[in-house]
Amino acid sequence: MKITTVAYSGSNPSMGPHDSPSRRSLSMGPYPNVLEDLLDQTQVNGAASLREYLALRLAGDQEGVRKVHEAYDCGSLNSGERIIDLVFSLQDGPAIALRDLRRFSLQGPGFETFDALIREKGSVSSSGSIADEIRMPSFEDPDISSEISGPGTEDSLESL
Repeated sequence: MKITTVAYSGSNPSMGPHDSPSRRSLSMGPYPNVLEDLLDQTQVNGAASLREYLALRLAGDQEGVRKVHEAYDCGSLNSGERIIDLVFSLQDGPAIALRDLRRFSLQGPGFETFDALIREKGSVSSSGSIADEIRMPSFEDPDISSEISGPGTEDSLESL
Protein backbone atom coordinates (compact mmCIF):
# COMPACT_ATOMS: atom_id res chain seq x y z
CA MET A 1 0.00 0.00 0.00
CA LYS A 2 1.16 3.49 -0.75
CA ILE A 3 0.24 6.87 0.68
CA THR A 4 -1.04 9.02 -2.14
CA THR A 5 -2.16 12.19 -0.36
CA VAL A 6 -1.60 13.78 3.01
CA ALA A 7 -3.94 16.53 4.17
CA TYR A 8 -4.65 18.87 7.02
CA SER A 9 -8.34 19.34 7.67
CA GLY A 10 -9.48 22.01 10.08
CA SER A 11 -12.63 23.36 11.62
CA ASN A 12 -13.88 25.20 14.66
CA PRO A 13 -17.09 23.48 15.78
CA SER A 14 -17.71 26.10 18.46
CA MET A 15 -18.52 28.54 15.64
CA GLY A 16 -21.67 26.55 14.89
CA PRO A 17 -23.18 27.46 11.52
CA HIS A 18 -20.46 30.08 11.03
CA ASP A 19 -17.71 27.45 11.02
CA SER A 20 -15.73 27.42 7.81
CA PRO A 21 -14.03 24.01 7.49
CA SER A 22 -10.95 23.96 5.31
CA ARG A 23 -8.61 21.36 3.90
CA ARG A 24 -5.03 21.66 2.64
CA SER A 25 -3.85 18.57 0.77
CA LEU A 26 -0.67 17.52 -0.95
CA SER A 27 -0.28 14.71 -3.47
CA MET A 28 2.85 12.89 -2.37
CA GLY A 29 3.77 11.39 -5.77
CA PRO A 30 6.19 14.20 -6.71
CA TYR A 31 7.77 14.17 -3.24
CA PRO A 32 8.81 10.56 -2.44
CA ASN A 33 11.82 11.62 -0.35
CA VAL A 34 9.72 14.02 1.73
CA LEU A 35 7.21 11.21 2.32
CA GLU A 36 9.91 8.75 3.42
CA ASP A 37 11.40 11.35 5.76
CA LEU A 38 7.95 12.17 7.14
CA LEU A 39 7.31 8.49 7.92
CA ASP A 40 10.75 7.64 9.29
CA GLN A 41 11.96 10.89 10.86
CA THR A 42 8.79 11.92 12.66
CA GLN A 43 8.14 10.71 16.19
CA VAL A 44 4.54 10.33 17.36
CA ASN A 45 4.29 11.25 21.03
CA GLY A 46 7.97 10.32 21.41
CA ALA A 47 6.93 6.65 21.40
CA ALA A 48 7.07 5.48 17.77
CA SER A 49 7.96 6.66 14.30
CA LEU A 50 5.03 7.79 12.19
CA ARG A 51 5.54 4.69 10.00
CA GLU A 52 5.36 2.43 13.09
CA TYR A 53 2.28 4.25 14.37
CA LEU A 54 0.45 3.95 11.02
CA ALA A 55 1.39 0.24 10.91
CA LEU A 56 -0.17 -0.22 14.37
CA ARG A 57 -3.32 1.50 13.14
CA LEU A 58 -3.50 -0.61 9.98
CA ALA A 59 -3.02 -3.79 11.98
CA GLY A 60 -5.78 -2.79 14.41
CA ASP A 61 -3.31 -3.13 17.29
CA GLN A 62 -5.35 -1.34 19.95
CA GLU A 63 -2.84 -2.03 22.72
CA GLY A 64 0.06 -0.64 20.67
CA VAL A 65 -1.95 2.42 19.66
CA ARG A 66 -3.03 2.99 23.25
CA LYS A 67 0.61 2.95 24.42
CA VAL A 68 1.54 5.58 21.82
CA HIS A 69 -1.44 7.74 22.79
CA GLU A 70 -0.63 7.47 26.49
CA ALA A 71 2.99 8.54 25.92
CA TYR A 72 1.91 12.16 25.46
CA ASP A 73 0.00 14.27 27.95
CA CYS A 74 -1.68 17.04 26.00
CA GLY A 75 -2.93 18.64 29.19
CA SER A 76 -6.33 20.28 29.19
CA LEU A 77 -7.70 21.18 25.78
CA ASN A 78 -9.39 24.52 25.45
CA SER A 79 -12.83 24.57 23.92
CA GLY A 80 -13.32 27.00 21.08
CA GLU A 81 -9.95 26.31 19.47
CA ARG A 82 -9.54 25.30 15.84
CA ILE A 83 -9.26 21.52 15.48
CA ILE A 84 -6.78 20.24 12.91
CA ASP A 85 -6.70 16.62 11.68
CA LEU A 86 -3.90 14.98 9.70
CA VAL A 87 -5.24 12.50 7.12
CA PHE A 88 -3.24 9.93 5.16
CA SER A 89 -5.03 8.63 2.03
CA LEU A 90 -3.79 5.28 0.77
CA GLN A 91 -3.68 4.16 -2.85
CA ASP A 92 -6.10 1.28 -2.28
CA GLY A 93 -8.75 3.56 -0.84
CA PRO A 94 -8.56 3.58 2.94
CA ALA A 95 -7.50 6.60 4.95
CA ILE A 96 -5.98 6.98 8.39
CA ALA A 97 -6.76 10.14 10.31
CA LEU A 98 -4.96 11.55 13.32
CA ARG A 99 -7.93 13.36 14.79
CA ASP A 100 -7.28 16.63 16.64
CA LEU A 101 -3.53 17.21 16.44
CA ARG A 102 -3.64 18.94 19.83
CA ARG A 103 -3.72 15.37 21.21
CA PHE A 104 -0.46 14.41 19.47
CA SER A 105 3.16 15.46 19.57
CA LEU A 106 4.70 15.14 16.10
CA GLN A 107 8.41 15.90 16.33
CA GLY A 108 11.35 15.61 13.98
CA PRO A 109 12.86 16.96 10.80
CA GLY A 110 10.55 14.84 8.62
CA PHE A 111 7.43 16.55 9.96
CA GLU A 112 9.00 20.02 9.83
CA THR A 113 9.94 19.59 6.14
CA PHE A 114 6.51 18.17 5.27
CA ASP A 115 4.72 20.96 7.15
CA ALA A 116 6.64 23.65 5.25
CA LEU A 117 6.02 21.88 1.90
CA ILE A 118 2.26 21.42 2.36
CA ARG A 119 1.90 25.06 3.38
CA GLU A 120 3.80 26.15 0.26
CA LYS A 121 2.58 23.66 -2.38
CA GLY A 122 -0.62 22.14 -0.97
CA SER A 123 -3.99 22.81 -2.55
CA VAL A 124 -6.60 24.49 -0.37
CA SER A 125 -10.33 23.91 -0.32
CA SER A 126 -13.12 24.97 1.99
CA SER A 127 -15.94 22.95 0.50
CA GLY A 128 -16.78 20.89 3.56
CA SER A 129 -15.49 18.96 6.49
CA ILE A 130 -13.34 15.87 6.36
CA ALA A 131 -16.37 13.92 7.60
CA ASP A 132 -18.15 14.81 4.37
CA GLU A 133 -15.25 13.48 2.30
CA ILE A 134 -14.21 10.34 4.20
CA ARG A 135 -16.66 7.98 5.86
CA MET A 136 -14.90 5.46 8.08
CA PRO A 137 -15.74 3.48 11.22
CA SER A 138 -14.05 4.74 14.36
CA PHE A 139 -10.97 3.17 15.87
CA GLU A 140 -11.89 3.08 19.54
CA ASP A 141 -9.59 4.48 22.18
CA PRO A 142 -10.80 5.76 25.56
CA ASP A 143 -9.62 9.32 24.92
CA ILE A 144 -9.05 9.62 21.19
CA SER A 145 -11.33 8.80 18.28
CA SER A 146 -9.28 7.80 15.25
CA GLU A 147 -10.52 6.33 12.02
CA ILE A 148 -9.51 3.82 9.39
CA SER A 149 -11.27 1.69 6.81
CA GLY A 150 -11.11 0.36 3.31
CA PRO A 151 -10.02 -2.70 1.44
CA GLY A 152 -6.77 -4.27 2.51
CA THR A 153 -6.43 -2.52 5.86
CA GLU A 154 -4.79 -5.63 7.23
CA ASP A 155 -1.77 -5.05 4.98
CA SER A 156 1.42 -3.63 6.38
CA LEU A 157 3.07 -0.33 5.52
CA GLU A 158 6.24 -1.96 4.23
CA SER A 159 5.56 -0.72 0.71
CA LEU A 160 5.03 2.91 1.76
